[in-house]
Amino acid sequence: MAAAFAMAAALAAALFAVAVAAEDRPGLDDARAFVERIADEAVRTWAMDHTDEEARLQAMNSLVHETFAIDFITRAVVGRYWRKLGPAEQEEFRTLFPRFVVRIYLPHIAKYSRDHLRIDGARARGKRDVVVRSKVRGAESSEWIETDWRIRTIDGELRVLDIVVAGVSLILVQRQEFEAVIRKDGFASLVEQLRERAESSDSARG
Repeated sequence: MAAAFAMAAALAAALFAVAVAAEDRPGLDDARAFVERIADEAVRTWAMDHTDEEARLQAMNSLVHETFAIDFITRAVVGRYWRKLGPAEQEEFRTLFPRFVVRIYLPHIAKYSRDHLRIDGARARGKRDVVVRSKVRGAESSEWIETDWRIRTIDGELRVLDIVVAGVSLILVQRQEFEAVIRKDGFASLVEQLRERAESSDSARG
């Protein structure tokens, strides 16, 4: 009897866990609409008055924090070195990396007008995520590039965990780049390089 009760309890717990996981996973239609909203907001923000660069960057920064899983991505791109960083270094990187995303990555999303971004579908990935498949192409190109958006619900809000362009994960690319810099020259060098790249991107846009 005790064994039967324990088995029943375990089964109930397992079913509850599955139910929670299914509830936490974004709906396919919701995930698609979320990606479309990011694209629309990125294009709208990028089109803001270029003479007020600070306001435009602030709007882009807000968009990144509202739609990307910044804490998850920040840890992921540093990889195995994250736990080796001290609290002050971790906090410094948490502050710097979103600025890097705003200045380096968001403009690449924004340069595709909605006429050049097509949502092809969405599918569940594991127990927690949805992958939204899209295709993008530049205004001067006829070639469509497959772009997958990995979406997860975090604290009740949809968030982008990763973007895979032509089969290449942006998180994986950045992790390989960042880890190589840390191995060769140390974490301080990585921080300095990120600052320089963000600033040079600002200057290039004028």
